[in-house]
Amino acid sequence: PEGFHGTTVLTGDLWVPLTMVGELSPRRTLLTSRESAWIVMGARLKPGVSVTHAQAELANIGRALEKEFPVANRGKGLSVAASSPLPGDGAPVAAFMAVLMGLVALVLAIACANVAGILLARATARRREIAVRLAIGAGRWRLIRQMLIESTLLFLIGGAAGLMLARVMTDALVSMLPAVPIPIDLTLALDGRAVAFTLGLSLVAAVLAGLAPALHASRAELVGGLKSDGHGGAERMRLRNAFVIGQVAFSIVLVVSAGLFVRALQRAGNVDPGFDPHGVELGQLGLSLAGYTPDTGRVFSRELFRRVREIPGVQSASLSAIMPLGDRGLGLGGLSVPGAEPPKGRRFFDADWNVVTPGYFATMKMALAAGRDFTDADRDDAP
Repeated sequence: PEGFHGTTVLTGDLWVPLTMVGELSPRRTLLTSRESAWIVMGARLKPGVSVTHAQAELANIGRALEKEFPVANRGKGLSVAASSPLPGDGAPVAAFMAVLMGLVALVLAIACANVAGILLARATARRREIAVRLAIGAGRWRLIRQMLIESTLLFLIGGAAGLMLARVMTDALVSMLPAVPIPIDLTLALDGRAVAFTLGLSLVAAVLAGLAPALHASRAELVGGLKSDGHGGAERMRLRNAFVIGQVAFSIVLVVSAGLFVRALQRAGNVDPGFDPHGVELGQLGLSLAGYTPDTGRVFSRELFRRVREIPGVQSASLSAIMPLGDRGLGLGGLSVPGAEPPKGRRFFDADWNVVTPGYFATMKMALAAGRDFTDADRDDAP
């Protein structure tokens, strides 16, 4: 359907069958090499089939593959994981979202305590009215229902205003996101689920915030209420003080949590990624789309480097297949290190690969731990 872009935030313009990967990639062995581990498989369980049953079947398939291909499939198995919109191990993201929801719940609790205090003060001012209603035969539960209806209307109006504000704030938030070199879609749609959740939460909050004031107001004494000058007794003062104490306590927790988040954000911003991103501009090229061959592409790249380096203000330039901290990876196999044993059950050390041109480390201001930088002399026919 229109607007569908997969199960992640990445947006694609074109979908092709998996069997066409050999036509779209220069690596023709992506589908035939047993060392390739770049495909994510999804499956829908049949009705009545449990995850445990599926796990047992896949484990048998994994053991059969290991027997059939003892070298390539050694130590490799198949496991089942529940589908999730979070990429990879979504536990850290889920934990972070849970903390955010906890903070939102604190804000809601503070607002409910504030409204409950206001409703209690308003009920105190209506003691004579409530006493008159009781005197002429109104039932206590009828008065409670009336007050709960009033608080529900108040919270529904607040929920509707919150939905309208959310629409404006989400649009503003998405518009302030920085541009990235890959197409993504971060629209935060306010669909029917969000509206239903907001209305349900508003109803629950209305009952919780309005029940205590309604119960206390409906217990008014007839004689004392009819003679009352509008001021509440000691019991109402204690309840109002409890709401105020609750507000202050929740506010302190919220302020401390916000301070911890700011401190964590500052520490995350001070982490050294191993390169200096300041002043680095990225440009993405697809030479094959313009009809370049490997030979003419090399000529184009050399001429591009020459012209870019001659631009005033440019210190250095380089090409790389993968950008640092990007969403893509490049796998060219494992590494063996003389005198060092790989992890148990593996033949090689896992490695993240990249293909770069001379000057890449200087451009990214990466410090060399050992060895030398690449030069133009490092060609196919050189050692």
